Amino acid sequence: MLKMKLMSSLKITRASAIVLLGVSLAACHGKSDPSPENFVKAVQKHLDTVDAVCVDSGPLPFDLPHYNGYVGYQEGQADALVRVGLLSKEPTSVNQNGRAIPGFHYSATDEGKKASRPNNRMCDGKTQIQSITWSSSVPDNAPVGTTVQVKYVAKLVERPHWDDEATLRKTHVEVLSTNDGTYNAENFLELTSDGWAVKQAWGTP
Repeated sequence: MLKMKLMSSLKITRASAIVLLGVSLAACHGKSDPSPENFVKAVQKHLDTVDAVCVDSGPLPFDLPHYNGYVGYQEGQADALVRVGLLSKEPTSVNQNGRAIPGFHYSATDEGKKASRPNNRMCDGKTQIQSITWSSSVPDNAPVGTTVQVKYVAKLVERPHWDDEATLRKTHVEVLSTNDGTYNAENFLELTSDGWAVKQAWGTP
């Protein structure tokens, strides 16, 4: 009877060890699997570090000439940023070809200063990935350095209050275009020693 109990206990111990080993292996290698769950985590980690919506502002402040009865493309771009509260606009004189002509002086508002980023951009907002819609093929047990292209649907969860698409996209084609707050985008992911990570972004952001 004692022998049977010992054998039974030994079987349970071995079974437990196998289960624990399986869990351990899954914990070690699961994050490297080419799965939608891991791709979602990689994309979201990237999205958490970038602004959702950006618009080109040009170097600030700046002056533009104004030709009576004609609004140039640059002036139209600047005026769109004035309408959404990112820039202010004041009359001034602009020197052009050695003579002073009427124009406008544009500078960042307090809202514009908060949104100012490097490379003459104004940005804000946050995004939440909704789902992976497509991914290029990648083998199981892929080596570190493997890349995969993924396409996904994301949603603006924090839209800047100045992001008026109807006003901005007429002159700022770089502004994110959404449908009920959602949009399509894509990224390249690379397998690192710590799992999948965004390598190169395509589209916005």
